[in-house]
Amino acid sequence: MKQFLIIILIATVVYIVPLGVRPMSIPDESRYAEIPREMIVSGDWIVPHLNGMRYFEKPILGYWINAISILVFGENNFAIRLPSALSVFISAFLIFLLVRKFDRDDRKAALSAAAFLTCILVFAIGVFNVLDSMFALFITGTMVFFFFATQESEIKQRNLLLTLCGVCCGLAFLTKGFLAFALPVIGILPFMLWEKRAKDIFKFAWLPAIVAVLVISPWAVLIHLREKDFWFQFFWVEHIRRFFSPNNIAQHAKPCWFFVPVLAIGLFPWIMLVPTALSGMRRKGFLNPLSRFTICWFIFFFLFFSASSGKLATYILPCFPPLMILIIDGLLKHLEQGRSWLFFGTTVITAVLMATASLFLVTSQTFDSMDNLRVYWDEEVWKWRILAAGFGVFSISTLLASNKSDIYKQIKLYSMAPLLLLFAVHFTVPKTFRFISKECMDPVGMIESHMDKIEPNSVILSDDYFVHAVCWVSKRTNIYLFENAGELKYGLSYNDSKRHCIQPEQLRYLTKRAKRTVTLITNTTDYERYGDRLPKPFYIENTNGFVFAQYRYERKDKK
Repeated sequence: MKQFLIIILIATVVYIVPLGVRPMSIPDESRYAEIPREMIVSGDWIVPHLNGMRYFEKPILGYWINAISILVFGENNFAIRLPSALSVFISAFLIFLLVRKFDRDDRKAALSAAAFLTCILVFAIGVFNVLDSMFALFITGTMVFFFFATQESEIKQRNLLLTLCGVCCGLAFLTKGFLAFALPVIGILPFMLWEKRAKDIFKFAWLPAIVAVLVISPWAVLIHLREKDFWFQFFWVEHIRRFFSPNNIAQHAKPCWFFVPVLAIGLFPWIMLVPTALSGMRRKGFLNPLSRFTICWFIFFFLFFSASSGKLATYILPCFPPLMILIIDGLLKHLEQGRSWLFFGTTVITAVLMATASLFLVTSQTFDSMDNLRVYWDEEVWKWRILAAGFGVFSISTLLASNKSDIYKQIKLYSMAPLLLLFAVHFTVPKTFRFISKECMDPVGMIESHMDKIEPNSVILSDDYFVHAVCWVSKRTNIYLFENAGELKYGLSYNDSKRHCIQPEQLRYLTKRAKRTVTLITNTTDYERYGDRLPKPFYIENTNGFVFAQYRYERKDKK
């Protein structure tokens, strides 16, 4: 346990301490910040609303957790991201418990948790305000407690573990919906068949199922009483249609192989050691229940996500806990055979690549040919320096790992290698994206800088991309949507929200009707596309993909 606590202490510096330094991104972070904010202001903790309109894409628990964090820490970037980071930490603790309890090896358990925490995809989602880390935590809890129950002979202890399994499953449902039922089934069923315990499936399943229903029922009943249409919209549209829709019409449609490169990139830096881990797995096979359980957990989860029509990189986060357990187990089994040229070769190659990246960053500040890159770092030179140092430390630590005789120290050094680089990401990613995309990388900051130009109670229009951020900054829930409803289309279908969408040709009429200044916040591409359909603004700022335009009410007196 001491080793795990040290890991969490180090991870706190990397994950939590810098959480507030990055600008809020849109639309995801602003969405999952604004819905909890509106929940707090309105006092309605049952029906999710966004911009004052019903928003039925997700259940309620993620919003509750974020709202509690906002109540404790205030309306800021740290508060909205903290639940995601803590979810990753608790997931790592569950990984530690699973390996420690079954293998009775604290060092192996700690390394499995450390490997999970240092995967680039786990880190990226864990410091980002989305619901995937919370959902992955509850799914991990469901799987871990069920496995513990299958290995427990004492009935009372087994029932307690199955109860915890049901609680986690219910919480997963309240975070993301019916996926919480599908995933455990497709992971657990093959394992039970592999273990030749098919008869035990129903004996183990009834208690978690009842507990999960009891956890879900209070809110499920209340939302049904308040919004009769919720369950149809949530189940049919957000689940069935999203999963089975053809790729040409599905939301976030991607090909079936989409998650293969996502997994490879998301596994960095551990992807470099996968050949070594596979060698260890092949030598020893899957001889124990934990190995068989984690292989079923990973493979069938991955196949399920790949079969879905709609795909986002964040969806496969529940695949990482079992995968990291398998990778660490395979690495240790391989390295137990003695000095490994495969491990040595891959770590040296990794060290060279990281040293090259560090050298590139340093030389980019020296040579005239790098002027285009250097201009984006001149204001805060220390940022590129800490990034270069991160790559440099990564290279040195990896090189040291290649020559250690103690196999646990080898993997420990490798797991520590990316820490400074991950820490640097908090400060450097916005600048890096700004160089690549040439778009506004701090839309919330841009909106905040213009709020003094907006009169109290004046009319604000926003496109569907900026609307969450506009609501968050202005503390208002009456923002008119400009042209497209986007994800708020369903909310606009209700009578009390129908007038909240304005077409470009209606802007002139709205200005006259409102008899006050109208402010439009949108992106450059759409603004230029509207062209002559818009009246001429008396004030406009169009920079880095962000447009802030104001239209004055011009009164025409009758003669």
